[in-house]
Amino acid sequence: CLRHAIAQIRPAAADPVGGGQAGIRLAEFSYQRGYLDEARASLLRAREKLPQELEIEWKDLYSRVLMAQGRYNEAIGVLEGVNEDNDESAFLRYNLGVALINDGRLAEGRTALDRVGRHTGKSELIRSLRDRANTTLGWLCLQNQLVGSAKPVLVRVQSDGIYPNRAL
Repeated sequence: CLRHAIAQIRPAAADPVGGGQAGIRLAEFSYQRGYLDEARASLLRAREKLPQELEIEWKDLYSRVLMAQGRYNEAIGVLEGVNEDNDESAFLRYNLGVALINDGRLAEGRTALDRVGRHTGKSELIRSLRDRANTTLGWLCLQNQLVGSAKPVLVRVQSDGIYPNRAL
């Protein structure tokens, strides 16, 4: 509940990491309930004193809020500078691909999704994200009548995940 989230912010305010996490949690609470303006405002307030170790988490949520508001170009601006090739960054690159596609920049979006679809992370969460990226990219190719490009992408979807039926 909101009262619980706010209660967590007060003691965490003395610790920059705890305060940043609490601000992000409060924004996530608003985002999940569809209060996008409140979520965005909370994230902008949290950004002022955000420790570096929370940067990726902040960018992830802020970009999702912007995309939910249809502000794809702004979301792209938040996500474009992510160049690391680690598991956390893979989620940001997926969001970047979706934002680019929704902004009408299909070729760039396809490239971003393809990079996520080839990510080598081994965790179940990353394998699922990889399958989601490949399924999204495959369907995008099919919608744009690029059948030859769709098949190799859809073949990359693992058969024991949650996306194989869509890929087939």
